[in-house]
Order: sequence, then C-alpha cells, then structure tokens
Amino acid sequence: KISYPDRIWLNRGNHEDRQQNLRTTNQGKMGFDRACKEHFGPEIGLELFNTFHGFFDWLPLAARIEGKILVLHGGLGRGDWSLSQLNEIRRPLPNSELHEAMDGAVYNILWSDPLQHKSSNRKDPLKSFGVHDSPRDKHFQIMKTFGRDVTNRFCQTQGLELIVRSHQFTNTCKGYELLHDGRLMRVFSARNYMATIPNDGGLLLVGFADPGSSDADDQVLEGTLLVRPQSVERMQLSRRTNSEETGDAIRAEPYCPKRHLMQLKKPEKVYCMPWVVRDEAAHLSCNECGKDDLQLDSSYYCRGCSSYNLC
Repeated sequence: KISYPDRIWLNRGNHEDRQQNLRTTNQGKMGFDRACKEHFGPEIGLELFNTFHGFFDWLPLAARIEGKILVLHGGLGRGDWSLSQLNEIRRPLPNSELHEAMDGAVYNILWSDPLQHKSSNRKDPLKSFGVHDSPRDKHFQIMKTFGRDVTNRFCQTQGLELIVRSHQFTNTCKGYELLHDGRLMRVFSARNYMATIPNDGGLLLVGFADPGSSDADDQVLEGTLLVRPQSVERMQLSRRTNSEETGDAIRAEPYCPKRHLMQLKKPEKVYCMPWVVRDEAAHLSCNECGKDDLQLDSSYYCRGCSSYNLC
C-alpha cells in the first residue's frame, strides 16, 4: 500500500456494514463506532464513523484479475448468479439493501463460507456438496455454505480458473488454504488474529510466467498466469496476566544481523516416568552475549542463517 498506492483495489467485506459494527458494540465489544468515539471524542468520532460508512457503501463487491481470478470477501452462496449481474449492482449500496440485493447473493458474497471435506463426511458425502444453511445465519435463511460442485460449476459458467476469498480463520499454521479441487483459495492476511492467536498471515503473488522461469519437470508456458502464496510470519505471543491489555500480548521477535526474522525455540524435554530430562545437546553457543550455553528456558534461532542464536 505504501509502495504502490495507485495499484490498491479495495473490496467490500462483511464488516463494511453499519449495522454489523453497531451490533458489535451492543454486544459489549470494541465496535468501529466505539473505537472512533474513544479515539476522536463523541462528536468527531460519530461524524468520522458516518463518513467511513458513506465510503464503504461505494466499495466494489469483487474484483477480477486478468479475467481468470475472482477476488471477493465471503463466498458464492448458492452460486446461481453471474458476474454480469454483479456488475449491474448500483452503488452506493447501503446496509439496508444488502440482504435483498440479487435475491440474497450479495449478502452471501460478503458472508458465505465453503464446505470443507472432513473424514467424518465419508458416511454422508452430501455434507461436502451442494448448498447448506450457514451456522452464521441465525435462522434467517439467507447465508449459505457451498460445496466443491458449486465452485466448479460457477467457475465453468463464468470462465474463471480460481476464486480467492478471505473471511474465515481456520488454520494457525499458515495464512492460506487451497480447497475445492484447487478452484478456491482462502487467504487470511491478519497474523496474530485478535492479538491472541499465534497464526501466520498470508498473501498471494500473482503474475505472468517469464521465459525460462519453470523447472525442467514443470513446464510453464510464457505468459501463463501464476499464483504463488506467501506466509507472513507470526509475532511472538507473550504470556498475559489479568492486568495486561490485549494489545500488550504481542512482543516483536528479534532479527538476526542479516535481517532474518528469528523464531523462539524451547529446549526439548524427554519425559520418563515422573522425571523430566532436558536435551543438553540442544544448548548451543550464544552469538550475542557470549555465554557458554543458551538460556535453558528458551532462546531464539535464525532459520535463514541456521547458525545464529540469541538468548
């Protein structure tokens, strides 16, 4: 955003909704209206809140990359709509019209989730296919979950190769996940979600293949559109006492002299009956402070250099 301000495209998500943000505050949480008032005062905060939502009403609901990749926040819902219909939606689109626009399809673009195959679904395969009521829906019969057949059919009818969506945190190990026969990718860019979960963030690098850029075993034609996921490493979550605020739960991890992000590592423990034996071989020399051994409780190590350690 800083390097390429004229190349940023913003899509609307489920929280670019006035009623959703007001509801969050009414539930006793930090809603956007409350955050504006606490930072800028009641009068200016309210004016700022209304100004932001006036802008949110103008945001597009989706974007296409080279006509082959569709990027949206939520999902497809029933998948019985077309891109030409979506392109005809007139903006501004206030929250009062989100439920009914395109017979509920717009609301699902902001809210719906894909069905994920689970081993337990083998006894009932229909749970992985088709359209089902969403647990987010609260019995309003609007939000839906959609299966791989819905994704494949939508891509075929709309001439798409991939659908990229966000909206759903499901995996702490990485910020992206490929679903539905490779036709759907979830990208969750927020690392350390809610300042309490040690998850990596994710982003996608999208571009065209250069000549000679492919491996010998992987033939890629020049000009082929490539999508490469990247992880944004999580920050260390420190232990938090009852007196500490949520924002203080994250402590930045250090960098080695070559600017690689270092990772916290704790010595391995070998449990034998009631005794705990530490692996003494894991105690390496500390490059920073010159101590004979790294601290027994924990230390940082650099995965890039593989030989630089820090107490």
